[in-house]
Amino acid sequence: MTPPTVRATPADNSAHEAIASWFLGPKAENIQFLKDAFDSIVTDMQQSRLNYHPEDMVFVTSEVQDSAPFKNSMQKLKDLLTNLSSYMAVHNIPFYSPRYNAHMLADLTMPGVLGYLLTMMYNPNNVAPEASPLTSLIEYEVGQDLCVMLGYRRQPSAEIPGDNGPYGWGHITCGGSIANLESMWVARNLKYYPLSLRDAMAPGAPFSYIAPTFKVQLCDGTEKLFTDCSVWELLNLDVATVLDLAPRLTSEYGMSSDYVQKVMADYIIQTVTKEKLDAKYGIEKKPQYFVASTKHYSWPKGAAITGIGSENMIDVQLDNRARMDVNHLESLLEDCLSKQQSVYAVVCILGSTEHGAVDPLADVVTLRTKLQARGMNFMIHVDGAWGGYFASIIREIPLARRGTDEPIDTYVPEMTLLPHTKLQLENLQYADSITIDPHKSGYIPYPAGGLCYRDGRARYLVTWTSPYIDFQEEGVQTMGTYGVEGSKPGAAPVAAWMSHEVIGLHKEGYGALLGESLFTGVKFYCEWATMADEDLLVVPFNMLPAETTTGATLDDVEAQKQFIRDRILKPTNSELVVDDEAMQLVSQLGSDLMINAFACNFKIDGKINSNVSEANALNSKIYEQVSVLSVNDVVTDKDIWVMSTSLSQGAFGEALSNFKRRLGLEGDEDLFVLVNVSMSPFPTEANFVNTLADSFKSIANRIIQQSCIPRNTVVPDYHTFIMQGTDKVHLVALPVFQMANFRDQVIVAADIPDDILQAYATARAENPNVVFTLSTASEMTMSDILSTGTFTANIDQGLPPSRASLSDPTQTHFQTNVQVSNIRVIKNRSLDSTLLESTYPNQMPFYLYGTRKQQHIDHVLLCSPNVQLTADQVTLTIDPDSGIYEPGFEQELAEGLVAVLDDVREVVMQPFDSNHQPSFFAPSVTFRVSLHRDSAKGPVAGIASSVLARATLVLGSCVYTDCDLINRDLTTPADQSGNLVVSGASSDNSKSTAAEALKQFIAGTPSLSTASKTADSARTTPLLAKTVPSTFKVGDAQVADRYGGGGKYDGNSRNRARRSAWKASWETAVGRSS
Repeated sequence: MTPPTVRATPADNSAHEAIASWFLGPKAENIQFLKDAFDSIVTDMQQSRLNYHPEDMVFVTSEVQDSAPFKNSMQKLKDLLTNLSSYMAVHNIPFYSPRYNAHMLADLTMPGVLGYLLTMMYNPNNVAPEASPLTSLIEYEVGQDLCVMLGYRRQPSAEIPGDNGPYGWGHITCGGSIANLESMWVARNLKYYPLSLRDAMAPGAPFSYIAPTFKVQLCDGTEKLFTDCSVWELLNLDVATVLDLAPRLTSEYGMSSDYVQKVMADYIIQTVTKEKLDAKYGIEKKPQYFVASTKHYSWPKGAAITGIGSENMIDVQLDNRARMDVNHLESLLEDCLSKQQSVYAVVCILGSTEHGAVDPLADVVTLRTKLQARGMNFMIHVDGAWGGYFASIIREIPLARRGTDEPIDTYVPEMTLLPHTKLQLENLQYADSITIDPHKSGYIPYPAGGLCYRDGRARYLVTWTSPYIDFQEEGVQTMGTYGVEGSKPGAAPVAAWMSHEVIGLHKEGYGALLGESLFTGVKFYCEWATMADEDLLVVPFNMLPAETTTGATLDDVEAQKQFIRDRILKPTNSELVVDDEAMQLVSQLGSDLMINAFACNFKIDGKINSNVSEANALNSKIYEQVSVLSVNDVVTDKDIWVMSTSLSQGAFGEALSNFKRRLGLEGDEDLFVLVNVSMSPFPTEANFVNTLADSFKSIANRIIQQSCIPRNTVVPDYHTFIMQGTDKVHLVALPVFQMANFRDQVIVAADIPDDILQAYATARAENPNVVFTLSTASEMTMSDILSTGTFTANIDQGLPPSRASLSDPTQTHFQTNVQVSNIRVIKNRSLDSTLLESTYPNQMPFYLYGTRKQQHIDHVLLCSPNVQLTADQVTLTIDPDSGIYEPGFEQELAEGLVAVLDDVREVVMQPFDSNHQPSFFAPSVTFRVSLHRDSAKGPVAGIASSVLARATLVLGSCVYTDCDLINRDLTTPADQSGNLVVSGASSDNSKSTAAEALKQFIAGTPSLSTASKTADSARTTPLLAKTVPSTFKVGDAQVADRYGGGGKYDGNSRNRARRSAWKASWETAVGRSS
């Protein structure tokens, strides 16, 4: 008999058994309950319609239902529903599966689904109570429940004498971005409200008569006459003090709330604008926002929308766990204090989207208290869109809801909650506002974001009314009055309310669910931290405890990894939870909140790759295999799902540098990393996490063997050159950034037999626009070509049609068995990403070389992706007054100059691709150029600062351009059979046909014939997504045919090197972008 699965609990499975009832289940195990509930909802809706004025006539009669138009329309609906349902099942992402560990998405709670569906059928609009009397009240209750979970006080139903609050208030928004925007709107309006009130007290203004007596308490605790306060003092009043200003006019001077509202409407920032208030009060240093550089993109967007300006959204540096560096924050705030530049707010992130990092809120609260004593104050906002629900882990069951026989089991949640995280959750009560998303860690259907205020009166700052206290039901019912949105669905708050009621916002409800999911996250972290193979290295962003221990050695780290393998990953859950030593280590592992960022690197012959761009290529290819990037991808092909992100060197600083060092990487490029979010409580059953980790490992190893190693190993191969010149042959190699075999920019001069040269010159004269190419007749390395100085070649008109044409002796060429000799290197630059620039140059540089009679040019490749632009026999006319020296010009051309196209702005045109061709580079086009010496030292491009001459350059008849082959990756990922495939362009015709049928279904087009479908597919499929079936064995790897358009265009910026200017050897800014 198979033993029952045991969760990581000290006693029994009761907590997990309850959790299992909250979801439909990975295999729809609870489907019958859901069906019954659906049926009940529809039946009740039917009965409600029948019960409403039963005396009314029947409008949709049986005769109407029997009519042909009615039946035809119903049949169309049925067909559409049937087809769409089948497509949904096949093409939607399996968020419900334990295999899905990518974005912040998971199976929805059944209470949430049923609450949403039930309410959706009635379609209430929570903009106003007359459109939503019930669901507005429910939204209010949801806001209150969230406030209590976060540590705020619940709003009393009636005023309590002597209790001045503050009381929390919250509401549902369409998402965290809108909640963040609303919080910024509040912070801006609150900062300027004292200035608006001061205007209302000016001589002759409506409130001028109270100016001599109205006092206010400053943030340092001193009291002062309001009109005597400086602008700095008014901009730094405590939040509660500002929110008390308008109510005090009622309580101390007997003004009605309506009168206060009417007067202030003419003075508040909503009416007069921020710009006018800044100008009137001489605020030249604009108030600022501070947030960690891991911030969500909604913050700069919100700054732009509110008029705060994204330039005033200041990034705070990070520590090695990607948390806000409080020391840096303090230095920034001290600088603001010294300059008397006010601060709107400091934002603390409660679970960053890429690493689950929790900023040190407790330290920020302490810092604010310290600065308040020195006259500086600001709001504290917590972006808890992801982490807000984790506060349930530290909340007890309300006494009114606890049954007498319910077990109290806190072990699962507390097991994986880091002490740092728990401390920040305990300090949520001191934040002024908190963003929280039920549709993230609340497992609620979209759209359901949320915003909660510590002092509910703050909501009045984002209406057209002034802040005042009203204990009547106005605040309960009119939820749509406050915030950014107008119309909004009542279904979202009902979904949240149903889940909250059934599951509970406490440690045995959502706390238990998130606790088990946290445990899953730790198990995944352990897999990433210990995963290794002969050629594979996996490193999580967050370090092991042994890595952070002073004096620890590599042996100590390896010993801890082995301990994790033996004592945490290998045992069953029931064995693990009774191992005190192992559980002690478990409590220290992973990220702050369930999100694991990690990256892979590879080894070749035991040597770890140090190139960041190549590691990026590995991780991006893994991502393509464990995610869906287009409708052509088949969901059922995916064994495991993770997401990805890019860590910016500028934003992450030393934290990212440290991560790279642990990966064995060198360089200051951004890093493409993988991320897994473990929201499911099920993967740890029967150690399913290990099964998923093995699948990931297999995928990574397959990509290393099929892509990373051949990309970075030089082996003999066929090389092709563009031929230039008829007096002296010059050869320009066809480079490929993504392949070590061709990762060089090579220009040489060479000799070919006189008869061949004559035949070639004649053919060129007859076909002046045709590009001739010369290819090695056998497989060689570029270094062998250049070192031996001779090789046998074939010449073709145009590019070789395929690689097979070069290896097959029966193939016809323009000239065969051509002996190339006396090779002299003009340029030989490595195009390794570590030697490239981070940005495209301002003007476009070319190598200029040749003879006094014939000159040729080839574009200097400074960045990747790029374009090869080559032209021979250009016409160069040097300006008469430029002072060029004639005696040395021949030698300069032989060594190669740099010609910069003065009026061609490369930075604004790049990158080029099949849809954006370099059309400016065409026969007979004229350019103004500046001539410079090539000051390159070693393999890095360079240009002398002094201008040798200025000239006019006219392109000849023969021009070669390529922005496709040069950027192709010939080692696209392999499937399980070892065949090369491209994500998004399936080799299985049935899959392509199915995807095309889906597109036609959505577009509403009729079924097409097979021929028509094929033609339509050819028209709509981008060139860059095509694959060529021809592959070849090169060395030990199978690679695509570059001549036949094989491989995959790789122009994605995630693989583009990004590094500091010091890497380049340019002597001046000539030709470079600023």
